[in-house]
Amino acid sequence: MKSLNSEQSARLKSVLKNFGIILLIGFIYFVFVKLTNLGIPCIFNLITGLHCPGCGISRMFVSLASLDFKTAFSYNAYIMTVGPIALIFVIRHYVLYILKGQKNSGKFETVLLIIAFVLMIIFSILRNLPQFAFLAP
Repeated sequence: MKSLNSEQSARLKSVLKNFGIILLIGFIYFVFVKLTNLGIPCIFNLITGLHCPGCGISRMFVSLASLDFKTAFSYNAYIMTVGPIALIFVIRHYVLYILKGQKNSGKFETVLLIIAFVLMIIFSILRNLPQFAFLAP
C-alpha cells in the first residue's frame, strides 16, 4: 500500500480533526440528552406546530446508540433511509479530497443531492398530513 505524501497527510489530519470535533460535540450532546432527557427543541415546530424534516433526529440517534433501529426509524424515517446512502457519498467525497485534493462533486452526486432534497420536501409535507401521521416523530 502506498503511503500518503505530505499534502495528503495534511488534508487527512485536517479532516480527522474536524470529524473529531463533530464527534466530540455529538457525544457530549448524546450524554446530555441521556442524562437529562432534554434535547434541542425544533424552532420550526414551536412556531408552526408542524414537523420539519429534522424533527426526531436527536431521539433517532439516541435510539441508534441503543441499537433500537425500529424506534430510530419511527423518529425520522427519511434520515434513517437516506442517511446511510449519504454517508457513503460523504466518505467518498473526503477520500477524494484527501487523496487528490478534489473538493467539487461530480454531476452524479449533484443529481443525487437534488433528488434527496426533493424527497426531503415530500417527506416533510407527508409527515404533517393526517393520513401519514405514522411519519411524525
